Amino acid sequence: MPEVKTAREVRVSPSQAWSFVSAMDNWAPLLTGYVDHRVIDDVHSEWTVRGELAGLSRVAKFAVAITEWNEPDAIAFRLEGLDEPFTGSGRFAIGTGELPDQVAESGEPARRGLFARLVAWITRFLIGSRKPDRGAPQAPGAAASRLSCTLEVLAHGGSGPMVNLLLPGILEAVASDTADRIVSALEAKA
Repeated sequence: MPEVKTAREVRVSPSQAWSFVSAMDNWAPLLTGYVDHRVIDDVHSEWTVRGELAGLSRVAKFAVAITEWNEPDAIAFRLEGLDEPFTGSGRFAIGTGELPDQVAESGEPARRGLFARLVAWITRFLIGSRKPDRGAPQAPGAAASRLSCTLEVLAHGGSGPMVNLLLPGILEAVASDTADRIVSALEAKA
């Protein structure tokens, strides 16, 4: 199953980060391609996103179910396509301290090969995502959190194998861009 992991250091306390991330209405509009979402109950919601790649656009609707709620550390969820054949899962985690060695602040895993980095760059270029200015470095002793996100998506159906080849680059660009937007929003509120 195509999977992407990204992590960012943010200049707010873990409790501030949890307060923001645990309420999807705060960060949902920051999701790359966001159209809208509807909360059904404490566990279930439906989302609509628009994906664009090289001028081609497609709208997808999916159901989200919260599968883990460990306040104030982690939220996990399951995804299921409502009008497209895909399934997936994801997890937000909040910690303290420095970023783990396996993920650079750019959100890209340190062990990725040249081809994988090239595909991710081309995908970012084609969908128009960019990395915002991260601002000044954090002052020593200031509140700091590490926000990490893992997302896995698997396309099914006749075109599933082809779509799954493209998903890692697309997911990387979306996860990275969305993480940067969440960090910017968190730091703007601080």
